[in-house]
Amino acid sequence: MDTQLLMSKNFQQRLKVLLKDRKITAYRLHKDLGFPMSTVQSWIDGSTTPRDKRLKQIADYLHVNEAWLRYGDFNHAPNLNNDVELLCNEVQGFIESYPNTLKTISIMLRKYMEIIKTEENIISFKNREG
Repeated sequence: MDTQLLMSKNFQQRLKVLLKDRKITAYRLHKDLGFPMSTVQSWIDGSTTPRDKRLKQIADYLHVNEAWLRYGDFNHAPNLNNDVELLCNEVQGFIESYPNTLKTISIMLRKYMEIIKTEENIISFKNREG
């Protein structure tokens, strides 16, 4: 990544620099991802920012980290990876202790996924406010 990209302070700046760096026009982003042209233009001019689902699509398309694209700084991006790793370790321990209780494991996994989704929604809501 070049210095200009690393210095980008907000989503709008990061998106503009990424598109320029990759020689991708707003029209191409609109066509390739199927977003309305007016929506893409509103992101570029800074009047709006994409919602979570679209932000993920943009990050995947541009081959950048979603958290970085949203926050611009890995130090301020929420890290749910630790929660997922803890969940995996807990599930593995549970399976080893109770190998015949797949229904209980399924219930526990659903509970943890709800917790993670709730945390992501809270983070997303705070970003829209701030």
